[in-house]
Amino acid sequence: MPMRRIGYRDPETGKVLVFLANNFTVLALTITQLYRGRWQIELFFKWIKQHLRIKAFYGTSPNAVRVQIWTANVATAQQTVTACRLILENTNYRQHPHCPQRTTSPGCLWHEGQTTHK
Repeated sequence: MPMRRIGYRDPETGKVLVFLANNFTVLALTITQLYRGRWQIELFFKWIKQHLRIKAFYGTSPNAVRVQIWTANVATAQQTVTACRLILENTNYRQHPHCPQRTTSPGCLWHEGQTTHK
């Protein structure tokens, strides 16, 4: 099978990238843009697997993948909120590094509904 070698210098990083393609009708720049888009998708799924703790997708349809991502996102958000509340309940949260109002105001936006620090 004949292959086409395409060289490209990334203007952002200066790196030279080389691609192999078997499509001779599409412009070289279009092929490099397709590879760049594909790489962004790969990075997105890598981030999802690392941060949302998804090891595998159980479905192959777009809806199945979407539902699994949203479910993992909600579970991660719940876990984060619960962990933060536990930390804040067991510490002087005015000194907690994530408290955005820790030194300037008696109200703490980090701790919902509270108007004074403990």
